[in-house]
Amino acid sequence: MYESYSRQALPDRKYREILGAALYVFNSNYDFLIENILHIKDKLQLKDDIDWWNLMNLEAGKLKRKLQQDSSFEPYREIFDHHPSLMRKFNYLKNRRNRIVHSFTATSDHDSHKQVLYSLDPKTKEQEEITEAYLLEFIKENEVFALRLDEFRNEILNNV
Repeated sequence: MYESYSRQALPDRKYREILGAALYVFNSNYDFLIENILHIKDKLQLKDDIDWWNLMNLEAGKLKRKLQQDSSFEPYREIFDHHPSLMRKFNYLKNRRNRIVHSFTATSDHDSHKQVLYSLDPKTKEQEEITEAYLLEFIKENEVFALRLDEFRNEILNNV
């Protein structure tokens, strides 16, 4: 499929819409996670160098590593350690998002005229088509994660 803004072959409009939504909801949750970190900072009245600008410049994997290893994140880690499923889910979603971001274009195995994305499984080295179903499931999982982040924020605001 071609559009007036590109002569390159593109996936159909619906696929691109779902793909955009998938990336958008992950980014929204990343922002929400950072918002929660800043709520912790405010609630504990921490005087560290952690601010919105520094956190937003971190890639998702680097934020995860800082929360796990960086000594300046110790007060935050103590709170997140009480919610291990939250960080496990974030890591899971980050890995799924990476599969989308680091994908390659190809013609679908299921529809010989349809352009789609494929991902290479880092462990098995097998190619996996990033289907609309994969993207819709990812969007739904991000919705569930957003609800968990909202509960986490309320807990921080009420209990920490």
